Amino acid sequence: MDALVPVTRKNILSQKESKYFADRTYKIFVFGSNLYGALGLAGDIEEKWTPTILEGPLAGKVVNSIACGCYVSAAILNTGEVYAWGHNGFGLVPGANKGNIEIPLKVANFGDVEISKIAFGIGYALALSKDGKIYAWGDNKHGQLGTGKTESETVPKLLSNIGRIRDIAATHCCYHPSAAITEANEVYFWGRCRGQNILNPLMIPGYSSLDEVYALVPPKPATFRALRPKESVPKNDSLVECLKRVFDDHQTFDFVFVVEGKKIHVHKVILIMRCDVLRTMFLGDWKESNEKEIVIEGHSYDAFYAFLNYFYSDEIDLQPALALDVFALAHFYHMADLQNQCEAVIKNGLTVENVSLVYDKAILYAAKELEDFAFNFCMDHLSAVVSSDNFDILDQKVSRDFFRRAAKHGAFKK
Repeated sequence: MDALVPVTRKNILSQKESKYFADRTYKIFVFGSNLYGALGLAGDIEEKWTPTILEGPLAGKVVNSIACGCYVSAAILNTGEVYAWGHNGFGLVPGANKGNIEIPLKVANFGDVEISKIAFGIGYALALSKDGKIYAWGDNKHGQLGTGKTESETVPKLLSNIGRIRDIAATHCCYHPSAAITEANEVYFWGRCRGQNILNPLMIPGYSSLDEVYALVPPKPATFRALRPKESVPKNDSLVECLKRVFDDHQTFDFVFVVEGKKIHVHKVILIMRCDVLRTMFLGDWKESNEKEIVIEGHSYDAFYAFLNYFYSDEIDLQPALALDVFALAHFYHMADLQNQCEAVIKNGLTVENVSLVYDKAILYAAKELEDFAFNFCMDHLSAVVSSDNFDILDQKVSRDFFRRAAKHGAFKK
């Protein structure tokens, strides 16, 4: 993967009345792999172990942002103009001949449209204009361009109107879809998803961020945004942010849960406010009300940690398998909101291998909606589900009732 970031600014004006960008010199430094001319060094294709100044067409220009793909790079100027360079096998440098573009080339196809962001996927690109429209080009065999077809595009193509877009996302994995979020917080995705090609942007009800798409929709969780160092002393934090920061804090805790031999440090007052069961335990005439520590049996450390973290963050970030364990905890402690969130994760993560366990747990915890959802999934993949290892370990009564229910739904009719 290429690394390409602007790191220095020189000759900053001292007079406040001058224009913000006047007389500033911006330098772009490039480093890393330089296959196919991805660093834009005009014929020099050697990899760079130290930052090297990028000269040429971008020298002295004000660059607002830079995007990196697999051996292709792009820069967006403060004017909204776009320059691209590197591997052009899929037409990722619009307007250029196929081959390697070893010097930044202005993309003229946008005309007067000002671009604010570019996101590269595997062999394709998305661009977001300042007026909230999406342009897409490059490889399209999985429908990752969202154009309604699978033909590739060598010229940026405007997507059909799905509202005014405020952000876009793509990753360097062919199994992750493209995504966008509107100013009304409507989340759309398209492209490859669980073995299917979604050719047109599809809205996901209940989602409110792009992070949810890459955490819950693909087969493996991912992040589409660059990781940034965490500030050691956050400023002007909200109450929610403060609560998140003190979870499992070794200095301020007043109670400890021990799970699988590992300690989780919490605050009684927060647990009392969030959960009636724990309120009764800590304030009632229970042995635990006078204890400083309690050992939890029958649950994994990861599941109980995620469960307790919800009290502080009101959020969950779980794999489907762990969500099932947290769902069980939420049921035991009467946490309806947490149950609903876990249920959404479980539904999104259903597979032929795990659906039997989900169906069994749904019956055990009287989660009728989840039970019906899992059953319908089983009907759609009946042969594969009943042949799975997890189906073999179902309780005899559960499996017997399952087959009776399947028969009533016509599963065994010739």
